[in-house]
Order: sequence, then C-alpha cells, then structure tokens
Amino acid sequence: MSAFPSKDLIDRSKWSWDPLLIIEQMNQRSIYTPSTGKWKHKPAKRVRYLYIKLMIGLAIFAGLYSFHTSVQLSEMMELAREKELFVFNEPTTKPAPKGCLSLDFDNNMDKLLSKYKQVFIAMPAKAAGSTFKAFAKKCMTSVDATSFLDVDNIMNFEEQIDEAFGAKLYLPSLIASHLGIVEAFWEMLKGATDDTLIVYSTRKESERVLAGIKEVASYWLCKKQSEWYGAAIVGGECHLQEWALLKWIREKKNEVGISNTRLLSCETYEVIKNNDPNLVLLHYKKASKLQKLLSKHHCPDITEEVRARVGAQKMPISVVLNGPENDGILVPLDEWLEIKSPLLELSLGLKKDSSCQATTRNIEHELFSCPDETLQLAGRSYDGEKVQFPW
Repeated sequence: MSAFPSKDLIDRSKWSWDPLLIIEQMNQRSIYTPSTGKWKHKPAKRVRYLYIKLMIGLAIFAGLYSFHTSVQLSEMMELAREKELFVFNEPTTKPAPKGCLSLDFDNNMDKLLSKYKQVFIAMPAKAAGSTFKAFAKKCMTSVDATSFLDVDNIMNFEEQIDEAFGAKLYLPSLIASHLGIVEAFWEMLKGATDDTLIVYSTRKESERVLAGIKEVASYWLCKKQSEWYGAAIVGGECHLQEWALLKWIREKKNEVGISNTRLLSCETYEVIKNNDPNLVLLHYKKASKLQKLLSKHHCPDITEEVRARVGAQKMPISVVLNGPENDGILVPLDEWLEIKSPLLELSLGLKKDSSCQATTRNIEHELFSCPDETLQLAGRSYDGEKVQFPW
C-alpha cells in the first residue's frame, strides 16, 4: 500500500463532526489511525450504518426529552389553573352585544318598563303590528284609558292625535301603531320625554317584503276581484295576473311600502343621534314575551296572550304568468316568490331610495346576536347608564 493516503482514505486525526464532512468521509473506503501509523480498511457501508444508528439514538433521546418536558409543562399549567394564577383562553361562545335585553321577569327589560312609564310600540308592516295593536287596545281598555284607540295607526295623523289628547283626562300609557310615514317616526323620536320608552318591532327587510307582497295579493288584489286589479276567483282559488302584482310591488303600495327601508334611513339615525330617545329594537317574533312584561306594568288583569291572526285563513293564490314563453301558466304565489325573491328588490327598485343600509345591517347583526333578540339602541338603561348609539 502506498505511504501516502489516497483521496479514498480518511485521516482520523482530521475527523470532523460537520454533517456535510461526515457524509464525505463516509463515502471514502479506509481510515488512517495515527497511533499505529496504519490504514485500516472499513467499508463505507458500515460507517454509514453506524452513523444511522447514532442519529436514531439521538432522535429517540430528543423525543423522550421533549415528552418529559411537555408533561412537566402540562402539570405546571394544571397547577396554575388550580391556583388561579393565569386565565387561559378556552373555546367559549361569542359574548352577547352590550345592549342586549332579557325579556325574563326581574331582568333588564322588566326594569326598563318599570322605570319608563309611557311606552310606544312602533313598527313597519308585517312585524307583529296587528298583534301589538290588539294587545294595546285590550290592555288600555282594561284600565279605562281608551282615548287613542278609536283611530287605527293614530300616530300617523296629527289632527287625530290632537283630538285624542283632549278627549279624556286620563291618557293611555301604552300606544301601538304602524308607521306609514317616516315623519311620524321622527316626531315620536323627537317628542319622547326622559320618561318615555319607544319599542320598535322589526324583522329583516327581505323577509318582511315577501310577507307584505302576500298581504297585498290577498287583501288588496284578490279581495277586489275585478279586472282592474287583475284578479279572479276560480274554483275557490284566486288567479292573479302577474302584471297587476308587479305593478303594486313596483309602486310600493300598502304593506309593501310600509318598510324598514323607508323608516330606518340616514335621516332617522341622525334624529336618534341628535335626540337620544330611550329606544329598544325587538324582533317581531318576541311579541308574546314582551306582552307578559307589558301586562305586568300596564294592565295586570290581562293575563292571556293576545294574537291577531290577520287573514289567517286566506284562499290559495296562483300567479297567472304573462311572459311571451309562458303566457297563461299558473304558478302558486309562494313558489313564484321563492323563484323571484333573489332579484325582486333590485329588479323592481324597492331599495332605490334607501340610505344607510350598512348601519341597518350592523344594527340587525347586533340585534339577532342577542339571546332574546332585543336590543337597547339609545337612551339610558334602567340604572341610568348612557347607551351610546354605536354607529
């Protein structure tokens, strides 16, 4: 063998633990031992095998050490929890918005009604308005305070309000009214005193407008049964011409137009900001729970729920299509609405005059996040804390 090492030999005196050099060294075939001055043949495969064993051993050691450390950390965290040294973030449900009100007895809405003696319940069409009006009439009749009950939706008529005010000495502490014109809502918000509470019953506008269309079709069109209204009764079913239905929707007549789009506008939000009335928003489906609290404070003798089922037994309605490809075809009204609803508000311009929809959507998001879907929007809470109008 040559006295000089070849490139295939490793000098152990120059051994390196650098991984890249180790790989280079393992690829060579013999190792030089300085103490004996000899070259010893060791196949590269055996060196690689030893290196692999070393790496496996180091990996096992690192894994055991990591496991031991994680166990110790877990025990420390458990001890910290027991001693309440730290608060750990654990999965929880999203907290309810700050202004949420509970409709349970002896809770914050109950206390609001105890504090504010004069209550107005206002609403657009198809938001439990008929139910609230029927309840208010029964409630105020039981305490002989009926001066505002003779005119339906009296809050829309200045002259009738003036007449009702002077009709009797004792005035009703509870008044419910649809709001057909936005100016009536503004007057209510501006005229509210520190002892007044306004409850606005509401629902999502896209749902409300569909309910309004059904009411228009049933009451205002099919009930007329004339060619001008495009309706005819055939075998106990109302056949309603599509052109007539579209005309009433497009012109926002009656229940279609008495909407959140009209009432919840930028101008309305400015009135709220500038006047800061005690204002509560309520999802219309919570009407029965609110009635119990209203009875407690305004008419204790009324213990049964009042529900007005306006047109509960309506005749079936089918729309007579007028398009060139399907002229004369009958489609049930519910099916027609389901098909048309995604584009209905846009195509018929129902939100052409809307404003501050972002504010309304933010308010609705907060409202529907409340467990009882009841939210104080402005004014003072039952304990006098300022409710900051947040948008």
